[in-house]
Amino acid sequence: MSLKKQPMWLKVIYFIALLIMGAYTGYFGAAGGVIVLVLLTYITNEKFIVINAIKNVICGFANLVALIIFMFTSHIYWLQAIPLAIGMFAGGYIGPAILRRVPEKPVRIFIATLAFVQASYFFYTAYIR
Repeated sequence: MSLKKQPMWLKVIYFIALLIMGAYTGYFGAAGGVIVLVLLTYITNEKFIVINAIKNVICGFANLVALIIFMFTSHIYWLQAIPLAIGMFAGGYIGPAILRRVPEKPVRIFIATLAFVQASYFFYTAYIR
């Protein structure tokens, strides 16, 4: 990996930020990958596709560490977690192949629609039912 030439204090700040984002991604996850992606663009000279792959590895390890910690400190709902993990891995493998062949706009509309439906369901179950 080709790192940018930067002062040592800035490298330390980026390293600390990556550690914090690793903990955040493992515990909560929302937009953690995007923030790690932004940090990596400041740290390295690599192409975006390489940076994205590095981000996937970092976030994957963050989630693996979180899983190990949660296994010993909390209750995991395995009946829900296993299908979610299978779907995540299948989507991570199949998703890029699909996105190379499908136009961007329909994919964005589909994802936005699913997000709206899910948010509506959560709102309904939390505040109306």
